Amino acid sequence: MLEHIRNKVWGLKEEERRTFYSAFFSFPSFQAVEFSEFMQIIQMIPTRDEIRIFLSLENEDPFIIVRNSNEAEYRAFIEEALEDETVTVKIEINKALVDGHFSIYRYHEFVEDIVGLSMEEVLKTFSMFLDGAEKNIVFELFDSPNIFYTKTMYFLPAGNSEIDCNFNRTQRLLACRDSSYFYNLDSYGLLPDDFKIEVGYEGNPFKKLFMKLETILAASFIASNAMIQSGQMKL
Repeated sequence: MLEHIRNKVWGLKEEERRTFYSAFFSFPSFQAVEFSEFMQIIQMIPTRDEIRIFLSLENEDPFIIVRNSNEAEYRAFIEEALEDETVTVKIEINKALVDGHFSIYRYHEFVEDIVGLSMEEVLKTFSMFLDGAEKNIVFELFDSPNIFYTKTMYFLPAGNSEIDCNFNRTQRLLACRDSSYFYNLDSYGLLPDDFKIEVGYEGNPFKKLFMKLETILAASFIASNAMIQSGQMKL
């Protein structure tokens, strides 16, 4: 997403959490990043996500670039800078789940954020995603060409989001509720099928976690009683 400006800026750092992406960098005012290059970044971002680009000079209020900003205002901001002044930049993207699609801009950072959670928080996170998507969810990857998916979650390169899913998750979830003794099922609403990888790739950083979640959930549905308590599965 930032490849076209990577060699023009200093100290580029990108971070990604579950629903938030941020990037930080700077550049000299006499070799400013072009307005069109900032707009190129914005145009890459799906309209479901909110993006703002903050540019700051020392002791000045930040100038903010959004989808409807114009070049004249940006040029005026840059012209106010001293010749040897540094412009610091922060990009913020608030991500939203819309029509079963969700953006991931830095896949490995996204994975690290989730893997670092407690088991209870991991389950809550995926429950939130799947509840919001209702049937299935497509995670659009903006920095990875790799593909993997389960019966309900598809991790696909951005722009390649066509799926053929005939798995009725709602029906399966109702059947499990009727026949199991998993007392927290209403709180989490997850299935082993959600994490059973059907197509994967070598080196997938989510593989170990997904296998663990699949095993835990499968055991909970066949146990005489099961519940999640203090972040642990009790059988």
